Amino acid sequence: MSAPARGWDTLARIIRERRWQLGIPSQEAAAARAGVSPNTWHRLESGAQVGPRMVHRAATALDLDPGQLWAVVDGQPPAAEIAGVLPVDRPALVYLATDGRVVQLDRDDLTTMTPRERALCAALLDHARHQLDQTSTPSLPATPTGIDHEEDPNA
Repeated sequence: MSAPARGWDTLARIIRERRWQLGIPSQEAAAARAGVSPNTWHRLESGAQVGPRMVHRAATALDLDPGQLWAVVDGQPPAAEIAGVLPVDRPALVYLATDGRVVQLDRDDLTTMTPRERALCAALLDHARHQLDQTSTPSLPATPTGIDHEEDPNA
């Protein structure tokens, strides 16, 4: 497997985004769905080279076409079906609610929150940005536009 590193990084981003879109809350849950070890799934989402069998299992688990994923690994631009998996310019905060639902908030949703809720969500977005920076993916803006980090003194 002599595919360019950029192809593996793009594949990792597609896999991670698709997992989030499907509401699979963790790499461990995705690994179980694909029938692979959590360590192997982590390698995939980190941009490490994995074998064809792993790419096929991940594609099947995430309802993607394995051939299109391999094209990305080979450095081709993502096909339209896969390009739709990649996030748009606007990052979202995805979290697991106490009732087990996966909830996604766009930055626009933060404007309707109390100052304390905004501060907590902004901190989570900053943490997500830091995590993405660590995995060599494009970073999120430091803070959502128009959102301050001030804590509610009455909270």
